[in-house]
Amino acid sequence: MNRRVFQMNRFFRAFLLAALLLLLAACSGDKNPDPVHEFPDPPKENVDKPRYIWIDAAANFPDFANSRENITRDLKLAKDAGFTDVVVDIRPSSGDILYNSSVPGVAKVQWLGAWVNGVYSKVERSATWDYLQA
Repeated sequence: MNRRVFQMNRFFRAFLLAALLLLLAACSGDKNPDPVHEFPDPPKENVDKPRYIWIDAAANFPDFANSRENITRDLKLAKDAGFTDVVVDIRPSSGDILYNSSVPGVAKVQWLGAWVNGVYSKVERSATWDYLQA
């Protein structure tokens, strides 16, 4: 029994010594100070990059059908908001066009169905001017 206690003490001492050495190694002072972290500046906005706005003819038909002033108003609002280029969808889903064309058989839009004040309505176009020249 004495021999067994001696072996346990020896094992315990070896374990304690190893733990102490590991603790000392982990706690040893670091000669190098913390590295200085440098964070790059955020990328600058590219002011030369174009900003597009899409204007849908069918969705805006009640507002634009007979009013150049409304088109001019919305283009000014787009410009003031920082848009640089405009894409105009001038061919509604009916397949007719909203611009002057020399192609025979192509019809200009006379009316479109649209939601106006919560009611689906027939909005007629009496103006003859070209949407792209408004």
